[in-house]
Amino acid sequence: MAKIKFNQKGFQKLRKEPKLQDLVNKLAHDVAVEASKAASGDPLPVFDQGSPPPGGRSGYQVTELALEDPRGATSVMAVGAGHHHNRKHSSLLRGVSVVAAKNRG
Repeated sequence: MAKIKFNQKGFQKLRKEPKLQDLVNKLAHDVAVEASKAASGDPLPVFDQGSPPPGGRSGYQVTELALEDPRGATSVMAVGAGHHHNRKHSSLLRGVSVVAAKNRG
């Protein structure tokens, strides 16, 4: 059986690379867009943490968790009508599935 040695410092450095964080943010936004499309009728709004849509916070919120250390992370959260839609249809999970299928290659 082969042993694998994990370079933890290298992995932590990789997670903080701006290109990788941009990729994670883009994928998170794509997940939110796909979850929004799953809504019956008009798609729900997708917005960043600092810019809620007119009419209040309802839909899918993408937040870069810049203060999380040692990891660079991004959150996609269903709020308002998005929360109820996600509970009924598992739209965030479906969004992850669609984005993963698009990015396989």
